[in-house]
Amino acid sequence: MVQELYDLKFVDSQQKAFERIFYGSSSSKRVCFILKSFSEFTITKGEVLDLGCGVGTFAILLSQRGYYCVGLDISKYSIKQSRENAKRLNVAANAEFVLESCSSNVFRENSFDIIVAADIFEHLPWDVFVKTIVNCFYWLSPGGS
Repeated sequence: MVQELYDLKFVDSQQKAFERIFYGSSSSKRVCFILKSFSEFTITKGEVLDLGCGVGTFAILLSQRGYYCVGLDISKYSIKQSRENAKRLNVAANAEFVLESCSSNVFRENSFDIIVAADIFEHLPWDVFVKTIVNCFYWLSPGGS
């Protein structure tokens, strides 16, 4: 089962990278690239969906910048860690984390102004990939990014 791929060992490795970004001197080129992309959007505040949120890195970084973020992940361990990280960094009021597959239609139409999908699509089986793309178009508000 796919959820089993994202076990405690995997989440622990993600958490170590998270700690380096938030508490260390390390920065991630991938994280910097995504955050730089946000400066190009005309949407400066709003609701963001972080697909495959892992331990909450993007959702938390964007919450710190004034966005309301919803992280979606299939791993119960990732969601638990995301919630703990958001609480520890005092952004729990602006960051929500949902345990569900990205192929499930769990949000209402036009729910998000921005959808971030960093490091997820290459991991999806074709049928889940297609359903996720369809969901993204359904969830994204008109004029969203």
